[in-house]
Amino acid sequence: LRANFAHIRPSPLPLSPSRAEAMDSDARGLLAEEGALPDDCAEPSSSQPRRAAKVIAGTAVVLLLGAAATLTARSSAGGGAARTSQAMALDEAAPMACAMAKKGSKCYQKVVWAMTKGIKSQPEWYPHLTERSLFEDFQRHLSLDDTSGCPEPCPAPIGCRTATPGSTCSSQVQWVMASGIEKHPDWFKDLSDDATPEEVQNHIHRENSTACPTPACNPQPFTPLSLYCWMVVRPVGYELPLVKAQKEKKAGTFACDEYALISSTSLDIEGVKTLTISTTTATGYTKDGTSPNAPIFVEAWNKIQADGAYLAHDWVVKCDPDTVFVPDRLKVKLAPSNQPRNPYPPPFKARPGRGQWVTNCDMMASWNAGWGNGWPMMYGAVE
Repeated sequence: LRANFAHIRPSPLPLSPSRAEAMDSDARGLLAEEGALPDDCAEPSSSQPRRAAKVIAGTAVVLLLGAAATLTARSSAGGGAARTSQAMALDEAAPMACAMAKKGSKCYQKVVWAMTKGIKSQPEWYPHLTERSLFEDFQRHLSLDDTSGCPEPCPAPIGCRTATPGSTCSSQVQWVMASGIEKHPDWFKDLSDDATPEEVQNHIHRENSTACPTPACNPQPFTPLSLYCWMVVRPVGYELPLVKAQKEKKAGTFACDEYALISSTSLDIEGVKTLTISTTTATGYTKDGTSPNAPIFVEAWNKIQADGAYLAHDWVVKCDPDTVFVPDRLKVKLAPSNQPRNPYPPPFKARPGRGQWVTNCDMMASWNAGWGNGWPMMYGAVE
């Protein structure tokens, strides 16, 4: 029984002799008591043929399942009575199958804590892991502790490789999620509106291995949010000294996962990419009441899009040089579980692949009649 059970669900921890013997004898005794064992499968003794033991080993899987079913029925019939010793013996001996932690489970919560807080406050607890390590890597580490309640994650498919930002496969995945499913539902019948990037990549790999040469690796239940932050900086005036002070203290925009500066000329700040635009100067007012520097930021956003570095991150954040900005606090607010209800929901449901925009002004509060009766003006210190 022990050999067959271990063959089906291998355990990283060997069963102790006493626990294994209790499992064997309790299962056989219970099945014999219920009449589930034929006469020639009785407990072998020195006066009985040894073939009886072989029959027991050969039918171990069926017997074990039968024992579990019988124990379940007994427990249910008992109306809340204490579980039998046989059931407890089976529970203690059963190894934990590989699985990715489900959202909301205690294991999931422990892994998320380790990824977001533990690795920062107690990095020595997580050898060989970093803040950019995957969920499954942290779960695998926690599964080494029997008290964590975390199973070991299942191995990733052989030869898998999740598409990297900027690759042909990644571009195809983004197109499918943003508009492909909506425009061509017949092409993607096996994908739902909330399909994960990994599921989309696997679909493309099956249909067109040239675009996506490999299947995706295991979907990750949680990934730390990463921010790509940028600023438009005037080369003359008070903004440049503020930017240099933030860079020295690794604060504000420079506390993001990746960042860039945009100006009309190179700012010569060591280690910081500067993207150039035609001008950073604007004066006066526009006839429609919008900010006169709007064309500057249209050009800046286009420059960010053309550069493409933002594609490696979850969110893009534009911040003014004279704004107090704490990226770690913003990450908490942007986590899907922490996002508040939108007080101004659009008249349609946006596809998940199209991303999100944070409404950070209150101009629409006066739109009592609903959408379309006014024009919101963005308070643009942070976008």
